[in-house]
Amino acid sequence: MADDVGFANLPNTLETGPFEFTIMAVGEAGLGKSSFLNTLFECDLYGPRAYPSPPSLQAEEEGRGTVSRMTVQLQEDGVDLALTVVDTPGFAAAINNTGCWDPIVEDIDVAFDRYMDEESRVSRSRVSDTRVHCCVYFISPTGHGLRALDKAVMAALQHKVNLIPVIAKADLLTTDELVRFKARVMSDISEAGIATYTFAAGGGGAGGGEGDVDTSESAGPQLDPPYAVSSSSVDCAASGAEQKHRVRQYPWGTMDVHNPDHCEFVPLRQLLIGIHMQDLIESTHANHYERFRREKLEEMALKGAASQDNTVAATPMAQFEAQKEYYEQALAKKQEEMSAVFEAKVGEKNKQMQDMESKLLTQHEALERKLKAQQRALTQKRQAFQEEVAMQKEAMAQLTTKKSKRLFK
Repeated sequence: MADDVGFANLPNTLETGPFEFTIMAVGEAGLGKSSFLNTLFECDLYGPRAYPSPPSLQAEEEGRGTVSRMTVQLQEDGVDLALTVVDTPGFAAAINNTGCWDPIVEDIDVAFDRYMDEESRVSRSRVSDTRVHCCVYFISPTGHGLRALDKAVMAALQHKVNLIPVIAKADLLTTDELVRFKARVMSDISEAGIATYTFAAGGGGAGGGEGDVDTSESAGPQLDPPYAVSSSSVDCAASGAEQKHRVRQYPWGTMDVHNPDHCEFVPLRQLLIGIHMQDLIESTHANHYERFRREKLEEMALKGAASQDNTVAATPMAQFEAQKEYYEQALAKKQEEMSAVFEAKVGEKNKQMQDMESKLLTQHEALERKLKAQQRALTQKRQAFQEEVAMQKEAMAQLTTKKSKRLFK
């Protein structure tokens, strides 16, 4: 492709690997999330997929979307990256979308909880980091500002993850419409008090905040949120050019994803992957994970204090005991779940074995009946053959007797 992804710069900011990064894409179906991620990392994370048929009314009423994770190993200039992509299929596809962001928040909290559990072990090796380091929220290019659903979702995610708003399919808007739409979206974000990630100078992202993007050279390219992006799965090489670009073909012309004059995809990727990836990871740990950890410990401390009839404040030892009890209960619950899963799998295997045994027995009986029928048929044929042989012998004897009588005459 035309450009490098940029994560080959990670050894310049980290002392040792392995390198891990988790990115989440949130937005309605049809806004180009899969194409954006494919173009962002210059590989086919998602192959061609058929558009699903419209869901039934009951499915829309009951559906709240799901969260799926996919981990791939990427390499650029000898640098290996374990990339985890978190997708949200079915997001905002219901008639009533109240709480459609709950599965997303739950997935982020589960990753935090898993990291906290591994980090709190007495004997531990390197902790695998599956926390969401960046959430790209796709805004529909309506030209009329944020919807109530967009504000609710972004408000629910702002203190959970580094939130980066982007305008999807920005090539559908004219230059003037895009400028006005970006201003309107930022005004809505500011009025709603939503904290978004800021690409600060020198890679020191705010990890939440609403200030202007630093435009100094150390901050990378000049870019103002929300970031207008377009993506495509169609590769095309210009005449005489060796490298291919991802483009969108229109009757009146071609939009080049890699052309900064057409959209802000390449500058955004340079900031997101090439310059600020390490800061996104550190911001996740220092801000969002620490907030989650503090709230978790305070919750356990309150439970410990309540168990003592609120007579004295919870001591550090009481907090430790409460935390120990919490993890013991979590471990017991996990063991129960694993036992239930094991028993279910054993039961399923036993049923499969019984079904197979019954099937084999039925086949054996059918084969046995078939063999007996063949045996009876062969016996009948043998008897008929023996009778025919006897008749032939008798006929030959009679013929021989007649010939002898003629000779004597």
